Amino acid sequence: MNYIKKVCYEMKHQRIMVWVSVCGTAIAVFLVMAFFLTDRIRNCSVAPATQRDRIVTGSYLSAEYDGNSLVLSSGLSRELALRLYSGLDGVEKMSLVKSWEPLVDVGVKGGKYLSLQPRYVDDVFWKIYDFSFIDGRSFDKAEVDADAKVAVVTVSTARRLFKDSDVVGREISVGHDRFRIIGVTEDVSPVLRELFGNLYVPFNGRNSDYSSYEGLTNVRLLLKPGVNPESVKKQVEKRVKAISAADEGKEEYRLVYAGQPYTNEETLYRTPQDFIMDRGDFHSTKMWMYYGVFLIVPAITLGSMTRSRLRHRVSEIGVRRAFGASRKSIMAQLIGENFVITLLGGAIGMVLCLLFMWLLSPYFITMIDYSYMSALEGIYAGPTFSMLFDLRNFVVALVLCFVLNLLCSFFPALRASKVEPAQAIANSKI
Repeated sequence: MNYIKKVCYEMKHQRIMVWVSVCGTAIAVFLVMAFFLTDRIRNCSVAPATQRDRIVTGSYLSAEYDGNSLVLSSGLSRELALRLYSGLDGVEKMSLVKSWEPLVDVGVKGGKYLSLQPRYVDDVFWKIYDFSFIDGRSFDKAEVDADAKVAVVTVSTARRLFKDSDVVGREISVGHDRFRIIGVTEDVSPVLRELFGNLYVPFNGRNSDYSSYEGLTNVRLLLKPGVNPESVKKQVEKRVKAISAADEGKEEYRLVYAGQPYTNEETLYRTPQDFIMDRGDFHSTKMWMYYGVFLIVPAITLGSMTRSRLRHRVSEIGVRRAFGASRKSIMAQLIGENFVITLLGGAIGMVLCLLFMWLLSPYFITMIDYSYMSALEGIYAGPTFSMLFDLRNFVVALVLCFVLNLLCSFFPALRASKVEPAQAIANSKI
């Protein structure tokens, strides 16, 4: 409480210095939190991907051909996908999805056609992700196995096509085929790149293979709670070696392990070639460098402002020293007071950052794949409140304030605590 009273006193008598410190802290926290939230939004676990931290993906086909390690395709054959990923220890569910999904023309009888983003998925997909159905249901295993012409659409798609969300049982044209709508779900944020779509249709992978290895099948694995993805990766690596040995001479190339299955973060920031070449995680290093610059540079400026504020309190410090106050107690007092100022600036910076990310980020930050812009009409492409407002973000902001406070106040406070009482009372500079 004494810290707060002293800060209020300082704000009355050293307004410019205090508010410059507050604004400097706010700007520093704003910049660091903007980078942190932009990175976290792309990895956060929100509906319908509330189990995103437990989901890993098996996708690219990596092989050695003529002495060179290559990435041959973004998908696997159905047979190879099952050989590599079915029955792994620590895996709760496995889903087959199509790797490449170009926009398709979708329309209704007598209406206009729209270019929309499809997702080709199996029945297990709906058990890994928790979509919220407004009406109807998802397709089941029998419909997937039979390649049934059924579809699940999002509510915005239903309204764009029919101007109504009550569309279960109605038909749509998807390319040259006719599909019957059996379910309507809430829209998926385009920020969730691996999930975003306007409509979802059955996929079993049986008619999408190019060879015994190559195809259009990707695998989504839901790990059991507490399972480390590395333990699953080791199992897959053993299978890759076993398959390569068993199939030697049957194919022109030999399978190469490339770090799969990938976590969402690895999918975003690393490539199969990075794993083959054993390159490090440069994204994390780069982010730490940004954080360091955004903290150290303002801390130097704020440290000068802190020292300037303390120069006006030399006499006060001298009197306290003359009455027996220890250097530690003076340092604790000064650092504590500065922390209140830093916390005020941090709170302002955090609020500004959240408002910026929520309201303006779609105009400044690329969080979506603009190749499917035509599929975004009526869909908000920025982060939702649930992506921004959680305990972790506030903890990070608090830690930033604490670190920034130490960086900009420790040495000025240490120097102030060393002033001699007689010299300080005489109002000498520190």
